[in-house]
Amino acid sequence: MTVSLHNRRKLEDAIDRLVDGSVRPPDGKRTWKNVAAIAGVSKATADRAVDLREEFRRRIEERVPATTARPGTGSRSRSDVDEEVARLRHESSELKESTRVMHSVILALVQENQRLARRRHRDDADVVPLPGDSPPTGKR
Repeated sequence: MTVSLHNRRKLEDAIDRLVDGSVRPPDGKRTWKNVAAIAGVSKATADRAVDLREEFRRRIEERVPATTARPGTGSRSRSDVDEEVARLRHESSELKESTRVMHSVILALVQENQRLARRRHRDDADVVPLPGDSPPTGKR
């Protein structure tokens, strides 16, 4: 089950505002429930956007480093790490855009399927068998 494109955009905006601190949740906590409240959608609606919930959790974890994590002592230079981070951010933004496009396409296909189903139902309702004829098979 998915969430509508309109509600998806509202949730994405709420995530951005909550993570960057431009909006403060009522209880001061960065929770998925507060994302739904800020977006103005029900928690049930927000819960259907599983991918956004995972993105939200990932972004929160990035902002708040784990207390047990220690800085690595690897041999990579700062510029190598910065390049890798830039590459990954670029890849992430491309994947997000692809996801948005695919979501739009899926919604359009669902709507088209619904329209075709209504049309087929309406067309089948217009068929009246003549006495002695076999019922329509649905093939044309």
